[in-house]
Amino acid sequence: MTTETQTASRRRASFHNLTVAEVRRLTDDAIEVTFGVPAELAGQYDYLPGQYVALRATLPDENGEPHEVRRSYSICAEPRSFEDGSSEIRVAIKKDLGGLFSTWANAELKAGDVLDVMSPQGAFISRHGRDGASVQHNVMNSMNHPEELAGEPGNFVAIAAGSGITPVIAIARTLLAANPETTFDLVYANKAAMDVMFLEELADLKDKYPSRLALHHVLSREQRIAPLMTGRIDSEKLQALLSSAIRAEDVDEWFLCGPFELVQLCRDTLAARGVEPEHVRFELFTTGRPDRPEGNAGRPVVEDESQDTYKITFTLDGLT
Repeated sequence: MTTETQTASRRRASFHNLTVAEVRRLTDDAIEVTFGVPAELAGQYDYLPGQYVALRATLPDENGEPHEVRRSYSICAEPRSFEDGSSEIRVAIKKDLGGLFSTWANAELKAGDVLDVMSPQGAFISRHGRDGASVQHNVMNSMNHPEELAGEPGNFVAIAAGSGITPVIAIARTLLAANPETTFDLVYANKAAMDVMFLEELADLKDKYPSRLALHHVLSREQRIAPLMTGRIDSEKLQALLSSAIRAEDVDEWFLCGPFELVQLCRDTLAARGVEPEHVRFELFTTGRPDRPEGNAGRPVVEDESQDTYKITFTLDGLT
């Protein structure tokens, strides 16, 4: 006998044509793209906040030849559906130096365009107060009622940088709506105020949950009144944040999303403070060094001969 939960967890990743319903400018180099999901495909696009979709398009390469490009982007809104059974998927796309797809999307993508969109995947989700079965139970009808996801109230902290806010804002919205006793602290690092994605949405969320949501905007290239909120998040600043702005000892679950250096710094710091790994969720958002625009070709793999190496073969959408 196959249960609904088993069916959901075994859903095969597959692409479908979805139409762009709206393209909204977030910053000078970032957009939010909304895809309409027809009722007959809604079951293929149910998701948990924090998951992502892959987008596929055929674009001209540097020689002008058609070239298939796939890029993955986190879903930036809590799940929702409409009376006719249809739903929507929203992703944020930030233009990366040398990024073929992100550059094209920021310049050319518009409402009415059709792209191949893969069914949602990913494990960067909250597991607090829920067992494995409930985590896998990502059915759209349930996801549109946050109270059904509530589980236990909790204290959550997210540390994000740049486009790392994309899955975090969806997670924060859902957790705060799910339980009136839940609190959420967000440390969000950017270069300057003009680079902050979802600035108005975060402000609205703060207005909605003034006593339960704490926003800590850290700007590396812009002076703020509080010295703690100015400059890059290095080890010293992170320790200060965890000792003063955040009550780290009372946190039930951590979400880390950004470039490798920041995420690893946070993981190491939390581990040194005695935080158990099972309470830490992390996802890497990185495109490499900004002075090496390798967004299309990727970076060469360097093998560490001092460590064991393994060969892994992937099969996706029929391709190996």
